[in-house]
Amino acid sequence: MARPLSIQHISGLLTAGLLALALTAGGSARAKPNVDELLTLAIQPAQQAVSVGSIVAAWSPDLRSILGFDLTGKRLWRLPTGDQGGLRDLEVYSEHILAYAGTEALVLAPKSGKVLGRRANVALLGPGDASTDWCRIDSRDGVCALRCACSFELVDCDTLATVGPRVQLSRFEELDPDGTRTSHCPFISGALLGRSGDALVASFPVKTDKPFFGVPEEVIAVSAATGDVLWRSPDLGRFDPELSGVGSDGKTCFAGSRAGSLIVFDCQRASPKWRRTISILKGIEAQVGAVPSNPSNPSGPHSLLVRDGPKVLALELGSGELLWSRALSPKSVALTDPPPVSESSHRFALTRDRKVEAVTLYEAATGRIIAELPLPVGTRTFPLRTSWGWLAVGESELVAFGPDGATLMSRGFGRNRAPLVSGAYALVASDQQLEVFNVGRFIAGGAPIASVSGQLGRARPIALVEQPDGLAVAVLRDGGKAWDASDPETFGELHFLFLRLR
Repeated sequence: MARPLSIQHISGLLTAGLLALALTAGGSARAKPNVDELLTLAIQPAQQAVSVGSIVAAWSPDLRSILGFDLTGKRLWRLPTGDQGGLRDLEVYSEHILAYAGTEALVLAPKSGKVLGRRANVALLGPGDASTDWCRIDSRDGVCALRCACSFELVDCDTLATVGPRVQLSRFEELDPDGTRTSHCPFISGALLGRSGDALVASFPVKTDKPFFGVPEEVIAVSAATGDVLWRSPDLGRFDPELSGVGSDGKTCFAGSRAGSLIVFDCQRASPKWRRTISILKGIEAQVGAVPSNPSNPSGPHSLLVRDGPKVLALELGSGELLWSRALSPKSVALTDPPPVSESSHRFALTRDRKVEAVTLYEAATGRIIAELPLPVGTRTFPLRTSWGWLAVGESELVAFGPDGATLMSRGFGRNRAPLVSGAYALVASDQQLEVFNVGRFIAGGAPIASVSGQLGRARPIALVEQPDGLAVAVLRDGGKAWDASDPETFGELHFLFLRLR
């Protein structure tokens, strides 16, 4: 197993030029705007990595244990998992770490590595037919589920223990074009809506004696404390999770579908409050999202932001009353300031005839247009909300906008990776360079305050944390070729860096 490199070895690498630190204005030391130096604190061999706050978790090079590090690269804990076969994966799971260890899923406390929850027989890829052996943990707004090819159940987000009912679906056979019969599970679409107090609300598949590609569903609410089913309702129908959720009042649920139905109901009793048919036109992105109450008027109306054909509407959450309406370009989507809850993680539809070219930002209470943000080509998610404005990432360009929509910075990249933002700073990686920007005080032309090229320039950003005297950075450099447990050259490396700021 490869050992962490010493400080002397690191200094040698820097001197040899394997790490190229390019400061702004052509690398001139005098042109540094606020950078003192970039230090490499530690290099640790690893295969995958995620960060939660100031903790970085990673798979060990042999994929038989999970390791926890602080932002200096010091190892805090090690959790052995053994060799279970199957796939290994790490995810950020609320404030915890979700690890797939081959045949089981684990929920870990980031600071200690303590196992909070464990679930056996959860494999992203099994030894047999991948279409019938997979399982995964789904999480959304405080509700979690174990979704498998032929079963569905709600689980406790911390322990992964089953909460409430479980459905095991029957298999059906399909005649293939060559005349052979293939056994399948129904392509279920059970979905998580959200949590309202003690109630976990989800769309639940219904077992049927005549399974086919799809099965009926009913919306249910389950008590998180007891597992009792609080209510069931087949009348609420299927819903699209990206058009559904819990309102900002925490008590009212809304469920929308791509078929154009929208129903708003009491999360605790399933009693409908109002319904509306919305027009979802070809080439126009569907949108339904909860709008937080105005911070300056917490007792004011809660609302939904709804795309209805060529218009965007703000509808009062309790009654459906129209608060305001504005025309919206077919190639735009709508956001409010503050943005809808969890909206930044939603993806745009990216079919050939449904492209998003701009975001129009509205004042939530009045509908006044605050700004229009033209998006770079290939933008796949809503712009990131930051302390200084908005950050949008396209296929080959990064654009930063101020709160009024003014372009602060535009910079071309090759094959962008998702950026990390901390305070006024952004860490962006392409296929050739890692670059750090102070977007709050950007430099003309979009020049970074520091950049790293060479082997490390192709690394993946893992953590960016603003500290009193600088920026703590963690990046993962993948192995140079296909992984081989006996060849350290194929191991990935976690690099822990510190960018000292004046």
